Amino acid sequence: MKLELLNAISLQLDSVFKNVTIYFDHVSQGFQKPCFCVKCVKNEEKRLLSNRYKVFNKIEIDYFSENIENNTEKCNEILSVLYEEFFKISFQKGTINGENIESFIDENGILRFYIDYNFYIFRFDKVDKMQNMFIQ
Repeated sequence: MKLELLNAISLQLDSVFKNVTIYFDHVSQGFQKPCFCVKCVKNEEKRLLSNRYKVFNKIEIDYFSENIENNTEKCNEILSVLYEEFFKISFQKGTINGENIESFIDENGILRFYIDYNFYIFRFDKVDKMQNMFIQ
């Protein structure tokens, strides 16, 4: 589920921000700017009634600007687009609304955007309905 959610976010980023590289893992050196780094910083699953579960996903989207000059202005432009485009994303057979959106620009000039995508799933046990049958 987490991988499918990250892929949906990547597709959304790619459709909105053309020609911007998207990374899923932290790259310490040699990454191309401008770029986004997407990661799931917290994933939790709680069982509800029977086979129903609620899945909580806290997603972090980091934006690395191309240059330091006018960084705040560029980050604010990116931020307004992120708020608008990621409030709702297409995922599997429907859409998911984002919750608890927060953001800030850190001391290194990196835009940090956090959003929660929470949804319900059903898990079914794989049980053979019919045992082996022998005819005598």
